[in-house]
Parts: sequence; structure tokens; C-alpha cells
Amino acid sequence: MIETGLYEFLSTEASIAAINGAQVYPLVKPQNEDQTSIVYRFLPKQFGRTFCGEPNITLSRVQLDCWATSYAGAKALATAVRQALDFYSGDMGGFPVLSVQWQFENDDFEDDIRFYRVIQDIKIFHH
Repeated sequence: MIETGLYEFLSTEASIAAINGAQVYPLVKPQNEDQTSIVYRFLPKQFGRTFCGEPNITLSRVQLDCWATSYAGAKALATAVRQALDFYSGDMGGFPVLSVQWQFENDDFEDDIRFYRVIQDIKIFHH
């Protein structure tokens, strides 16, 4: 599954781990988690179709949330994630990725937990 591949890629990327030992989680940030972290969620996938059949390419849209206790920390983590993923092609945890394309990024603050967040949206084209 590409979900596992993305988790492995983000978890083992040295430039990401170097930022306060960033942790990676699917779907939700654990309650009482006070470390810099990345939360990812896969949005609806699009499966390619042609008149000749299936081209065997899937487009996965992913939301990445980069969390930190400071605005600068969230932005630094988001920058490391973007630099590692934007235009990436190759192996992603055992899954062939044709291309990763950046869509958008915006800033947020969660007052309830006092964390800054940078929300990123990417597209992964894969087999």
C-alpha cells in the first residue's frame, strides 16, 4: 500500500527526523503528544482510465499536517517535508512512485492544544 510507503519515507528521511525528532502518524495526532510531528491522511484516490483499459496509474491526494509548538518550528518542518517530497520519483517504501506534485500549503494555529500547524496538500502518482 502506498500509505505504508509514505509512512516509511517520511519516518526515515534524515532531514525530517533532524527537526526535533519529528514523529509521523496516520490520521490523527495522539492526544497529549507534545513533540514536533507530521500527520498524514489520504483523500479520495483517482484511478486512471483510458479507452484501451486501465493504465495502471493511481493518483493519491494526501494532506500533510506539520505540527510544532512554535510557528518557526512548524514552518521548518513543512519546508523539510516539501524539499523531500516535491517532484520526488522513485521507490517509496517498496512502491514505485512516478511523481509527487505540490498543490498548496497554508498556516494554522490550534488554540485548544497550543500548536502551530502547516497544512500541505500533495498529489502522488504511483503504480
